[in-house]
Amino acid sequence: MEQRTLLSQTDRTNYMLELSRVVKETGEHVLSIACEKIFDTVEIARHQFSTVDAEASSKLRAILKRDLKAFPGSIVEESDIPRALLELKQLKYPLLLCDAVEGSTNAKRGLATHIKRPIQAGTLAMIIESEELCMIAASAFYDFSSKQVFSSVRTESGCFLSFIDGQIIAPIWPLETQGDSHSYAIVPGYSHANVEARALIERALINVGIESAGGSRSSAQDLINLLTNQADAYVDLRALFPGSTDSRDETLHTWDVGGLLPVLDSVGFRITDVFGQSWQRLRIWDRLAIVVARPAFQPAIINALCALPFVASMCVEEKQSTIPYPIPSLG
Repeated sequence: MEQRTLLSQTDRTNYMLELSRVVKETGEHVLSIACEKIFDTVEIARHQFSTVDAEASSKLRAILKRDLKAFPGSIVEESDIPRALLELKQLKYPLLLCDAVEGSTNAKRGLATHIKRPIQAGTLAMIIESEELCMIAASAFYDFSSKQVFSSVRTESGCFLSFIDGQIIAPIWPLETQGDSHSYAIVPGYSHANVEARALIERALINVGIESAGGSRSSAQDLINLLTNQADAYVDLRALFPGSTDSRDETLHTWDVGGLLPVLDSVGFRITDVFGQSWQRLRIWDRLAIVVARPAFQPAIINALCALPFVASMCVEEKQSTIPYPIPSLG
């Protein structure tokens, strides 16, 4: 087996700062694209590519080539994913995984309109040192809506510090709902035809006193909404829905939200799979089915979800063979 040398703390911190600059410059370029230059170009496996995707990807690659030309591992942009999945043994870690426009439908529609408002999309980049998500070394997400950079750095295995525009996020801020007595969970269903499964989740949550808040068509934006007190939980089980296919738009992936999971983890949100297992045990190429919630809501949500028909049998098997969240320190 290939022996890998892990990045030092200094390296991880420096990469976080580099990624922060990369996503901000890329995002600012995307926001400058003229509305008359935006249109769809091709559709592959139900995913529509547009001139926004092409322009953003080109700009991101140019910046990476300029600023991270000495990066020791592989660099994979979202449009490279299909090829990368066929050549996993060829990838070299640390791996730099990025998405020039996360929330591309929101971006192209928002940029193309003559009536402007903040766009629910962003640019994401992360560096991971092995396939396990606990080994995310650094990440950054430029939010088109607020024009802020949310970033994270791993301090030791399984532990992270997070920042907004370079200022550390105080963990006490997001732990309790502010300004509202109701509780809301985002239950995304976009790109998946099984609306009945989504309705079952919403009903299960209502039964435990949590209302559905819908989604934004961008999973990264949905997680930002948790950080900014717009919702209390994010429940994405599309990967488990009956009728799921291999279409990458139907389900959640690391390149959609991986750069934000360490940020929410660091400030106290509970992030698990449907069985209550920590997200850090998941792997980078997994289709993700996750629950992100304030600590007070997570147990009730997990219990409610395990009663769902398409989850119940899996929950019994998982409880017999796994250890629930939180996981012990990995050192």
